[in-house]
Amino acid sequence: MIRKTVIACLIDCLATGVLGAASATDALVSCQTFVASEFSAEFPSQPRMTQDSVAGPSGTVPIDRYQLMSSGRAFVVEVWRYDDPSHPSTMSGAEAMIGSVPSGASLEGLRPISVSGHEGWERRISLSGVLVVERYVPVGTRLFHIVAYAPATGPTDDLDRFVESIQIND
Repeated sequence: MIRKTVIACLIDCLATGVLGAASATDALVSCQTFVASEFSAEFPSQPRMTQDSVAGPSGTVPIDRYQLMSSGRAFVVEVWRYDDPSHPSTMSGAEAMIGSVPSGASLEGLRPISVSGHEGWERRISLSGVLVVERYVPVGTRLFHIVAYAPATGPTDDLDRFVESIQIND
């Protein structure tokens, strides 16, 4: 089954008002370390793991998605698995993905990052009153896509804490 990307799902949630019930001050303050075979991260509580796939330019790409949604906030780590090491999971592919801003969104920031010694990109976008923080980190034939979002009018420290907590296990 081919599923939507996290940002496409966010756009759908905003259009249908699913995120409207959250208060801008509903910050999640406690975290626990979640350890998967390929990464570790500080999630506010236990994430749910699903296996999905998306249609890509070279065919279907399998994705392991670890996500937690609570109080209008989301914390997600996706591991995109490419069979071909020359696939656009390379840095240039990550740059192309991060350079495309969804319609109706405004780019708030874009910067190079390093996660566990792997180069990547972080971008911040604003979309219908929601702040989205994303990191793209290519590692061999995998692309780590880290996403956190919350209402832009409230505290967003937990978003930064989450994306900065990611450690990639080689």
